[in-house]
Amino acid sequence: MVAWNDASELREAALGRQISLTAFAERERQIRRDFWAKLKRFAGRVPFVDDLVAAYYCALDPATPMRVRGMLLAALAYFILPFDLIPDMIAGLGFADD
Repeated sequence: MVAWNDASELREAALGRQISLTAFAERERQIRRDFWAKLKRFAGRVPFVDDLVAAYYCALDPATPMRVRGMLLAALAYFILPFDLIPDMIAGLGFADD
């Protein structure tokens, strides 16, 4: 299983550089599996819920260019990941880095 725990991989995806189709597919599955649960858990505290939902649907739309999908999947994965520069549980600041 490919994990989004390598900062260099996240950076590469965010910059639209080539990542393997296997890694891309695994990340997409991870987003599909974990996105809604995390959003439901923090929806009342995230000021950009509408943007996250729009990014989710755009990232999973096959009509979206691959480079854009890669960037959106990287951003959504960062939202889903349990580690952050600023932990999500810190009131008022937790989602500042998301």
